[in-house]
Amino acid sequence: MTEKALERVTMESHLRQSLQKNEMQVYYQVQVDARDDHLIGMEALLRWHHPQMGLISPDKFIPLAEDTGFIVELDEWVMREALTQFKQWYDKGFNPGVVALNLSLLRLEQKDFIKRVKGIMQECDADVSWVTFEVTEGQIMHNPYEAIKILRVKMPR
Repeated sequence: MTEKALERVTMESHLRQSLQKNEMQVYYQVQVDARDDHLIGMEALLRWHHPQMGLISPDKFIPLAEDTGFIVELDEWVMREALTQFKQWYDKGFNPGVVALNLSLLRLEQKDFIKRVKGIMQECDADVSWVTFEVTEGQIMHNPYEAIKILRVKMPR
């Protein structure tokens, strides 16, 4: 038990330093329309390259980030990185489609969510049509009624 607790504290400490140490990187998983085989967008996926531990699985660090609240900072960092990259691609004449950003339900629950998203989009000079948000089924299923309520309020039709 003590060893597991020490491992968690150490991992949390490293995780909190990962952004300052430039250990995080966004990878893009291409999304293609199977009907005509054209690019419709990309999903932004966060990867952690720790100098001693190597590539750390998101299955290990995302739940820890959610438990500690650090997921909010990670979500915003990924959003900035992805929107900056998409802006560069669009400016070069490419059409990367829409970037799918995974969001923690914790992030959606914050009162300033929409304000922060708008601010990041302005900061990156990104067009709203470039972005779609995804929340994992696992997060929603913990409390589906609350998730639906949050999404209806935050994302009106």
